[in-house]
Formats: sequence, structure tokens, C-alpha cells
Amino acid sequence: MLIFVSAVTPIPLYNLYRQQDGLTTADLFVATAVYLATAAVSLLVFSRLSDHLGRLVGIGALASSALGLIVLLGVDGLAPLATGRALQGLATGLASSALGAFVVDSAPERPRWLPAAVASAAPMLGTPVGAVLSGARVDHAPAPRHVPSPWSSG
Repeated sequence: MLIFVSAVTPIPLYNLYRQQDGLTTADLFVATAVYLATAAVSLLVFSRLSDHLGRLVGIGALASSALGLIVLLGVDGLAPLATGRALQGLATGLASSALGAFVVDSAPERPRWLPAAVASAAPMLGTPVGAVLSGARVDHAPAPRHVPSPWSSG
């Protein structure tokens, strides 16, 4: 679910990217198209990869999501935004197949409906939760583009 939460976190920041970094509507469209295309290709090409490589694909999804978020910390133009969104698209495609299979494979036998409910609800819950949390940060945080560091003073 966290991969889907993280996949939508940059969307509420798009208007800030436009205002502060000079990104255009076309740039934001390109970043969105890159995300969607990468997620679709990832689903089509890599969906059966977890059958051969096991849960390493799930680890790859988590790594791709984390790397995408790290890249998105430094957005100052289209290139880092598109790169971060591509990494997040790859992560969501991999997670949809590999981590869903992991949930089903590792679930208890009873209740039988539980693994299907968890695997299918992750995108449906993660997407709005991520959008609401990120939107609230953009609207109410003093510096929504900056992540507070536990090592910073003050």
C-alpha cells in the first residue's frame, strides 16, 4: 500500500513546480504520461517476472519507489520530475503483480477472502491516502517541498 501512497505524493506539488520552477502544463503532462506509460509497460512486461525471480521483484518495487521519492526531492525541472515519476511507475507496476502475489502466497488459509481483499484494496486505499496526506502538507505545511531532517537543529 505504501508504494501506492508514494506514487501520488508529487501530484499535489505540481502547481508548486509550475510556480517555483517554471514547469509548464505540457511538462506536467509529459511527467504524467511517463508515469502512466512506465506503469503500463511494467505491468505488461514484468508481471510474470515474479514467477521466475520470486519476491526479489517485490524488493525491486520497494527500491524503485524509494529511489523515485529521492529523485523527486530535487525537482527543479522536467528531467528529475519525469525520472522520479518513471521510477514510481515502475514500482507500481511491479508492486501490483509481485507484491499482490506475495500477499496471496503468504496469507493464512482462513478466511479465504482475506488475501484477495488485501491485494485488491492496496491501490484503492493507498492512492487516496497519499493524495490527501500530500495535499494537506502542500496546503498547511510551511515548506511543503522540504523534508524535515532528524539531524537538523531547531
